[in-house]
Amino acid sequence: MSERVDLAVIGGGPAGSAAAMRAARAGASVAVFESGERGRDKICGDGLTPRAVAALKELDIPIDASHRISGLRMIAGRQIRELPWPETDRFPGYGAVWPRQSLDAELIGAAESAGASVSFQSTARPIIEDDVVRGVRVECAGGTREVYAEKVIVATGAPGAVARDLGAVRVTDEPFGLAIRSYVESPRHADDMLEACLTLRDEHGTPVPGYGWMFPCGDGSVNIGVGALSTMKGFKSLNLNKLLASYRATVEGSWSLGADIGKARAWRLPMSVVKRSGPGWMAVGDAAGLVNPMNGSSSLTGSLVASLRLARNRTERSSTTSSARSGSTAMRLAIMFMELNRKWGRIRDCRAWILAVSSACSLTRNWCARKK
Repeated sequence: MSERVDLAVIGGGPAGSAAAMRAARAGASVAVFESGERGRDKICGDGLTPRAVAALKELDIPIDASHRISGLRMIAGRQIRELPWPETDRFPGYGAVWPRQSLDAELIGAAESAGASVSFQSTARPIIEDDVVRGVRVECAGGTREVYAEKVIVATGAPGAVARDLGAVRVTDEPFGLAIRSYVESPRHADDMLEACLTLRDEHGTPVPGYGWMFPCGDGSVNIGVGALSTMKGFKSLNLNKLLASYRATVEGSWSLGADIGKARAWRLPMSVVKRSGPGWMAVGDAAGLVNPMNGSSSLTGSLVASLRLARNRTERSSTTSSARSGSTAMRLAIMFMELNRKWGRIRDCRAWILAVSSACSLTRNWCARKK
């Protein structure tokens, strides 16, 4: 059994949903294939930057269900600095926290309302003929079917089977990250700032070049998590559960943490891929290695921007293969972090550390402005 559509999307997360939504609104026939169930929970920090909020507004997605955030509180030792997000002509002066289970449901629902056909619990793999992706082969409870498409978007998250089919695997000598998060009850669930601790230590008191976060969800809970880059010494032996426990011990009092809500879950943060596009296909989001190492997110930053542009030009010929070293914002941020990580032992003054990270943020913001 075979079908034909203008656009086939593998993956129903924010990147895939956004592309499907825009293409369907423009009149294209769109089919989305999501391997999980409707309402599945994606492991994530849940934080939306002002850039992400602006992307949602461009998609006409209301953010009333999210918790509004006014800025970032950065902590390094005894030093605390609160950094309100400035309002610009491109981005609002606020972000949000929106748990992914709710956010993803909102976005995939909007894609359906726009006219996209969405199939859950459906595993799709690319159909490749003469090195050109012609569509997808779908496995589901009802059997196997083939859906041919003018273009295929790969929005499968961290590189897996589909990435291997297309040669879009991670660049082995480039950094990647690991993170873990949990939801915990807290009376400070309505705070209006994200909090990031830059002086993270493991269970032995050894400094870890990563950060811990507290994201208030506004629903009685907070998202608590930690993340680290693969550039750190001893990364392979890093125990994320113990690292999370160590961080929790440092914030338990100030946040009056209560009971855990469910189990802690970990995920990988890909920051590079060998290629992001080819004849008949293009990768977005985590599948394209577009994770921002400053906040661990790709779904509503670079990925949405890529999805919007792709949807506008859905009938154009795919671009040639791009290198993982193409100068993406994520990779530039990763390089900044790598340099800071190498100097970790020499940055003794917490104020100097905050200044270093703030400078990296400023450099990146200016670079992004020039690119736009």
